[in-house]
Amino acid sequence: MVVAPLPPDPARLAAIREALPALGAGVYLNTAAAGPLPAETARAMSTIAAAELTMGRAHPHDPADTLERIGEARASIAAILAADLDAVALTRGTSHGLALGLGAIDWRPGDRAVVLAEPGDTVGWPLNSLASAGVEVVSDWVGSAEDTAAMLERMRMFPDGTRAVVLPDAMPGTGLRLPVPQIADRAHAMGALVLVDASSTVGAMALEPTGCGADMVAFPSERWLLGPAGLGGAWFGHSMLDRIRNIDAPAFGDAFSAGVEDAAWLPSLSAVDRAGVVGFARSCGWLSMHVGMPFAWARTTELATWLAAALGTIPGVTVLTPSGQMAAIVTFRIVGWAASAALDELGPRIFLIAGQASSLDAIRLSVGAWTSAAELTRVVESIELLASHTPATIPPRRTLTVLP
Repeated sequence: MVVAPLPPDPARLAAIREALPALGAGVYLNTAAAGPLPAETARAMSTIAAAELTMGRAHPHDPADTLERIGEARASIAAILAADLDAVALTRGTSHGLALGLGAIDWRPGDRAVVLAEPGDTVGWPLNSLASAGVEVVSDWVGSAEDTAAMLERMRMFPDGTRAVVLPDAMPGTGLRLPVPQIADRAHAMGALVLVDASSTVGAMALEPTGCGADMVAFPSERWLLGPAGLGGAWFGHSMLDRIRNIDAPAFGDAFSAGVEDAAWLPSLSAVDRAGVVGFARSCGWLSMHVGMPFAWARTTELATWLAAALGTIPGVTVLTPSGQMAAIVTFRIVGWAASAALDELGPRIFLIAGQASSLDAIRLSVGAWTSAAELTRVVESIELLASHTPATIPPRRTLTVLP
């Protein structure tokens, strides 16, 4: 029998949940797509947006103010990562961060970039842009925990000319967490840099960039960091930092603390979404100071582990996420049910907000520290109901007739 996770201090969890209004819309288990926005973040963004509406966006002091806001956001990201401020940049999302890292490499025709991905994934921007420089992009598929050891062995045989290995810290479909330190050791031994997409881990689990062997780590704002969409952060190790300083996107000014007197790029800061930057900083600050990252990491891991174990006890349910090597994502199939049909049933039945791993035709649940044990119990019971029926035999949902 699977024992329910221990509840935290009820007042603490209640305060966290009250600060996330979207939790009132249903059982929020789709943070792998986008997390709930803190009310404090929304208020801060509204204040900036209102000021821009009434005062305009072209005052002479605006660029300097924007630079200060960027500094606040970078500092809040650095606090989450326990990293040096000078190593952290504000980006326009994960892909932009990876593009900065790839752009810092002196590519030559015939060089190679290796991408670790789930079967069925396609290589998109920015990696596919390397083809124009004559760089070969090779995908190595990692679909399960068993594939990891085989992949590490294959890395021994990568040919000369491999300049970069790009990989997720955790697979977005199955939640399989990859052994980044071991992969980094192999990559560095053959002279390759390691670029990590930490979209599925930063904010959800502890990640120390300086200790995992990566040369850079990129991640989005809107997932477990609970910030607005369209922004992200990146950390760069010493092997890349000097090169990155020279190519950082002008639209975000100098992401490495240049002085305001360096006026050549200041006008370009008018293109920055200040409300979004302020919101990102506020969300990271709220997580750090009001939730507490150790609490968030520990509770998220506990809930995800419990959910995977509970689903694994249900006849007819196949959990695709490997136990002992998982992030905050639990992916599974229900016999006789397409993922879309199951979600269509679960959504109205228990107001479940969840996602799909489309290439696997599987349901993807992603938890956060704000999720309650009662919510997960209700989800497990509902999935057990579906597993004992087919779409044709499932008992009808209760309906409410609204009289005219």
